Amino acid sequence: MRVDRTDEIINNILQLRLDIVKIDLKLDQAFRAIEIASGKQTPKKPIKQHEEQTEKEWEELADLGFGGGDVMRCPNCNEYVVIDKLKYCMECGQKLDWT
Repeated sequence: MRVDRTDEIINNILQLRLDIVKIDLKLDQAFRAIEIASGKQTPKKPIKQHEEQTEKEWEELADLGFGGGDVMRCPNCNEYVVIDKLKYCMECGQKLDWT
């Protein structure tokens, strides 16, 4: 009878340790999400693309509504930012600083 109680206590301790590990993992994921989100809220300057675009890239830019001028890319995801003074990247949500 005493052995059964000891096994039960050991199983409870093991289950608690497992629960703690799961909670720790969830907290870590939550903090990473917060870090990523807060990093995107810090405005970053769009990057001017210096190399020439291929025909396919020009077609993609035209489809996105590019009206000419400098070709700019998001500093976070490297996607085209074609609307001047757009506050956020439409692809990843990075806040943009046009100053």
